[in-house]
Amino acid sequence: MKNYVSIAWTLSILAVGCGGAEDSCPTGGKGTLNLTVSGLPEAVSAALVLQAPEGPPTATSAGRLEGVPSGTWTVSAEPVAAPGGLVRAAYDAPDGVEVCVPADDGVDVDVAYALIASSAKLWIGAQNSPAPLLAWAEEALGATGTVAPAVETGPWTSPRPQPSSRHRRGSRSTPRATSGWRISDPT
Repeated sequence: MKNYVSIAWTLSILAVGCGGAEDSCPTGGKGTLNLTVSGLPEAVSAALVLQAPEGPPTATSAGRLEGVPSGTWTVSAEPVAAPGGLVRAAYDAPDGVEVCVPADDGVDVDVAYALIASSAKLWIGAQNSPAPLLAWAEEALGATGTVAPAVETGPWTSPRPQPSSRHRRGSRSTPRATSGWRISDPT
């Protein structure tokens, strides 16, 4: 029986099988660990780290690993970035997961990466603008003419100054903007 574990950005881990309701994972044999990766473009390689039941962590990419020691393995992934371009796209990795590799059997692990929403954009702060923070997608950066930003944030909000009897005649009260973000999803 194959075991299947899925690691997803917003989903929890789903583990089926591997010893029933017990938390233990038997050791003492050899099994197969099949690693697949989703959510990355072809030009981007995953950065996976495997921790065997015994021994140091091992860096690897997606693939089928046969004859690995049975027992509890930890599979984790590191964030990665796409190569080149004017602005780079970054992909976040899910949290690590422990999987049981049974003796004389195998387990499939799918690592689902997700694009970091603020990546792959050129961000610019704009003063005296209705939107104080603007972002353009890489596709728009090579265009000629006027190109609308992919993301517009704002407006900044600031507390209104309260009248005070302490103001001297001729002095001015200038409202100050408070720090903080209000970012809207353009979709």
